[in-house]
Amino acid sequence: MLVRDGGVIAPGYNEELDEWRALADGATDYLDKLEVRERERLGLDTLKVGYNAVHGYYIQISRGQSQHAPIHYVRRQTLKNAERYIIPELKEYEDKVLTSKGKALALEKQLYDRLFDMLLPHLADLLQSAERAGGAGRAD
Repeated sequence: MLVRDGGVIAPGYNEELDEWRALADGATDYLDKLEVRERERLGLDTLKVGYNAVHGYYIQISRGQSQHAPIHYVRRQTLKNAERYIIPELKEYEDKVLTSKGKALALEKQLYDRLFDMLLPHLADLLQSAERAGGAGRAD
């Protein structure tokens, strides 16, 4: 496990970190709700909401139903059998999620560094305690 990848600081250690992580990790719930809402609102059963690492978040409508896309749907990508769109609400959410991941990683690194600096003066004692604990169950 590497600090740069995140996940080193346990949930509950820092409230702000938990909030940034929740925003970053809550994307699936948001996308599911948006998909249901837009399907019902537009009456398009082929509508899907998803994410692509290259193009980001999108609303996908089959080519056969794409003529029913509202005017505020901005075409983002054309596929063989579908069109992918973005709407201002989804773009705003995408920006928040991408920002939250970066902020969560930066805060986690900062917290890790603080914790490391706090423990560094006690390193010799910690190592000695670990050695004793490791040898406690051995018969010499």
